[in-house]
Amino acid sequence: MSRKPYRPYVAGSSTSQAAAASQVGKAAVDEARVLDLIRTCGNFGATDDEVEQALHLLHQTASARRRGLVLKDLVVDSGRTRLTRTSRHATVWIASTTTQSPPPPVTLVTLEEAKAAACRHGEERSSCILCRARR
Repeated sequence: MSRKPYRPYVAGSSTSQAAAASQVGKAAVDEARVLDLIRTCGNFGATDDEVEQALHLLHQTASARRRGLVLKDLVVDSGRTRLTRTSRHATVWIASTTTQSPPPPVTLVTLEEAKAAACRHGEERSSCILCRARR
């Protein structure tokens, strides 16, 4: 017997139940996108605000999908915070150690080369998913 996919909703609220039903398929896709972004960010991680910006999600959607990943032990609190667009401290989330991909190989560059190629997130401009989302 297979179970239908389920999204939680507020008991007694027909609008909440309808909204939950409309998100059943989309939620899984959004959750996969959030996990992929957080994995891509490596140890730098991402705040909910950065996830919202990079994936063009509403705050409620981004934080709900990230929360689902936390409950599945796929994403964990890094123990760090970073400022949001509104200058508030936000938790930096990283993929749990069991879900992180191996780090890329290290290449040696001069400090000047690194500064020229780095974005404000400390990543190479061309490969930083947070910077690419802002273009």
